[in-house]
Amino acid sequence: MKKKLVELRRQHKRLIDYIKNNVIEETKSTALVEHLLLTASYSAEIAESEKLNTSLFFVAGLLHDIGKFRARRENLEEDTVSAELARRILGELGYPSELVDEVSRILSGRHQYSEIISDADILAKLGSLALLESGVKWGVRGAGFFTALISTLPRLLTIIYNIDKLLSTNYAKQVARKLSEISMQQVHSVIDQLREVGIELVVELEETDIAKIAVVRLTNCLYCGSKIELKVEQTTGKCYGAVLVYTCSNCNWVARSTLCIPVHHM
Repeated sequence: MKKKLVELRRQHKRLIDYIKNNVIEETKSTALVEHLLLTASYSAEIAESEKLNTSLFFVAGLLHDIGKFRARRENLEEDTVSAELARRILGELGYPSELVDEVSRILSGRHQYSEIISDADILAKLGSLALLESGVKWGVRGAGFFTALISTLPRLLTIIYNIDKLLSTNYAKQVARKLSEISMQQVHSVIDQLREVGIELVVELEETDIAKIAVVRLTNCLYCGSKIELKVEQTTGKCYGAVLVYTCSNCNWVARSTLCIPVHHM
């Protein structure tokens, strides 16, 4: 599969270069580009395991988040925007109309195997680079290390605890179990390091009939040492989960972590 992935990157080099140039220009970071490349690779691997067109799903994986920032700015449906932008980009680059149509259907959730992209996206959020990439992403947004960590940990742990519900394909589930072990080792290492400097993080698992929610509690603020208050707000609609809001009344530090389990997985 490694040789095939190398060939897929060579085959779609113009598309990859287009994404690199435009995404980095918009976000001022390579983090999303790396995520798209990793998602594309996992998409191709899953497609291979299902005996499907690896090139098709590689392209869909490359473009699955292409509409993220426009959708957030304009309060639009992210999948719809990504599908529209993918259609325009692929058309401009001269891709066959049949492939363009299929990619658009995959990204909009109207394809028989749209879940392959969802599975690949989750796999790309696990493993040895999970915390690092999230830290880079939040750093670009102007957040400090502590804010990035508190925003990332509950989300990462919630994914790990709900792997069997979140993933649809057997291949993705097998890969996710291995990646989850690596991520958990990272998490324990971070918690131990923070404990050495007097910051105590406690992970609590709230089990419901629908999903397991990881709530990360911390005793005091890294910046001023004062007590941290945590408010847990349940979410409904397209996502089942919660929003964790951390506040320090002394230095006014605030961090949020949104835990989302898509309803269609329940």
